[in-house]
Amino acid sequence: MAKTQYDSFSAPSINDAGTIAFTATLHDHEESPTSAVFRSDGQNATAIANNADDVPGMPGTKFQEFSAPLINSQGNILFAARWEGKRPGTGLFLWSPTGLQALDLPSGLKIPHKELLVPIFFSHDEAMFVIRGTPQDVAIEQFFRAVAVRTLQETTPPPDPAASAQILPPAPGEKPIQMVLVLAEAGNIQTVLLPGDPTQPVMIKHAAGSPEVKSLGRMEGQTTGDRGNIIFAATLADQANDLALYCLCQEQLIRETTPEEFQPITLAAPGKPILSLASDSQQTVAFIAPGAAGDASAIYVATVP
Repeated sequence: MAKTQYDSFSAPSINDAGTIAFTATLHDHEESPTSAVFRSDGQNATAIANNADDVPGMPGTKFQEFSAPLINSQGNILFAARWEGKRPGTGLFLWSPTGLQALDLPSGLKIPHKELLVPIFFSHDEAMFVIRGTPQDVAIEQFFRAVAVRTLQETTPPPDPAASAQILPPAPGEKPIQMVLVLAEAGNIQTVLLPGDPTQPVMIKHAAGSPEVKSLGRMEGQTTGDRGNIIFAATLADQANDLALYCLCQEQLIRETTPEEFQPITLAAPGKPILSLASDSQQTVAFIAPGAAGDASAIYVATVP
């Protein structure tokens, strides 16, 4: 597609080798594809899938649209797509140097064929997708809740309830959502249905006599540190404009930033959530936050455990 011009782009994904993946809408001649997923090594961008392609293993079908892609540490690219034809549907796909393959969706997932799965989380070789249209704040909160609760449940020995504190209360009026977790390690790909449970509180270890733990309010993003710690952005329940980065490290909550460090964000765009959160294997966290001027935004970088 050498003569094709880009019209718009998805959020890009980049791995430690510097390889980038992105989805773009295109405009050129009438017979050219109008949407494609690209892989770029810094010099050339190559389309690995476009809406003129047949879906692998499904003759008589054509891709229609793609989600933003995610590229893992091996350079493989994961994305969701919707297709039309004899058997219309929606699903997940993985590109590797050997070709493009469709992934099996987990049983129990209920998604109309005209809908699309979209990524809400990616860190190292794990990704989370939800059905398009799921409120972003609900998806982020229920994903954080699911991971944090599971982490505490897997702790050995189990935490003492008397030495625990609640950091995120239940949200019983919230509707549970369906999430698809994709694990891609050493060539082994697994998809798992992760049901949200907003009735589960999030607890942490809290020794008697320690400073009071304040409840969290709005969850705004989540990633993973190089030691498997949960790194996330959140406000406080009683201070909606006090945004910070936190680490859930060894079942304890550590605030990594001060209110002063976040003032360029909270003063410029009070009440507006950050737009994305990502990390690499070098303890670096990057996120996009809205600015003061209209739709302007800026990229911020921090170092965390």
